[in-house]
Amino acid sequence: MPLLDTELLKSQKPDGSKANISLAALRAWIEGWLPSGGGTLTVTKEDLFEYREIWAEENGTISSNQAEWSYGNGAVGWIGIPHDAKDNWEVFAMYLNADTFAAGSSARVSVRQFETGSNTTAHKIADITLDDTTNDGVVNHAFFYEEFSTPIPLPYPTTSAPIGFYTETVTGSVSDVRVGVRLRRKIGEYVSDVTLA
Repeated sequence: MPLLDTELLKSQKPDGSKANISLAALRAWIEGWLPSGGGTLTVTKEDLFEYREIWAEENGTISSNQAEWSYGNGAVGWIGIPHDAKDNWEVFAMYLNADTFAAGSSARVSVRQFETGSNTTAHKIADITLDDTTNDGVVNHAFFYEEFSTPIPLPYPTTSAPIGFYTETVTGSVSDVRVGVRLRRKIGEYVSDVTLA
């Protein structure tokens, strides 16, 4: 369909300073381009998301079964970022990188919900593994980003609860590490395409 005639727009105001057009004129223009027998208006909508990213680091060697991640100024522990699961956040990606990563090493880190304030009872939401396979055999400055094919909804706690990171398993020498999780929640829809045929 051709673009709406600018002269038609200008005709609505003598000086052409505003592109106002009456509904009657717009309708007449559309009907003038419809194929014989009418047409079909197709509107395509896409989900609109809000995003949030949480990351932490450990500037030394990481070890198995440890809540050792720092969110600022070197303090470590299980606590991360408070959230309200009733806002329908979901995990759609994680990443893990290590400055020091010896050949044959591996590290698996999870993101957990610490509603009770205990590592042992924390709910594991998702995890990511950095090893020779996911890292393509790179030694040092190793990095892996994983986007989940099916996003994982954050659980619904009885109260607002923090989510944070926990080192599950480590083999070999892995140090100076950063881990992150990407969250999203649907906040609406937007029109991505409109066709008339």
